[in-house]
Amino acid sequence: MPTYSFRCPHCETEQELFCRVSELDNSVPYCCGKKTTQIFTHAPYGYVQTDCHYVCPVTREGVTSYRQRKNIMAEHNLLPADGMDPEKTIARVNKEKADSLKLAAGMPLSHKSLPEVI
Repeated sequence: MPTYSFRCPHCETEQELFCRVSELDNSVPYCCGKKTTQIFTHAPYGYVQTDCHYVCPVTREGVTSYRQRKNIMAEHNLLPADGMDPEKTIARVNKEKADSLKLAAGMPLSHKSLPEVI
C-alpha cells in the first residue's frame, strides 16, 4: 500500500496517510475543520528484489533473475517448459504497443502487423 502526503490549506500542517488506492477518496484527513490537500511527490526509484519463482531442476538452486535463469538453462542445455523466452516476449509486447500508438495516431500499419482474419 502506498503512503500519501496531505497539507492543510489553512495552517500548512502536513500529514501522511497509509492506505489502499481504492480507499483514498474516503480516507482524506481533516485539519482545521476542512479536508487537507494531497501533495504529489515523486517516489524514489530503486530496485526491489522479488521472490524467486524458478528453481533450477539440475542444481535445485533458486534463480532470482531472467539473466541467471538464461545462463543456467544454457549451461545445462535446458529448454523452458512454458516455451517463454523473455526477450522475445518483451519484443512482442513492445511491438504491439508501437502498433497501438500508430493506430491511435492514425498512422497506417504494414500488412505484416495486421491480424489475420479468419
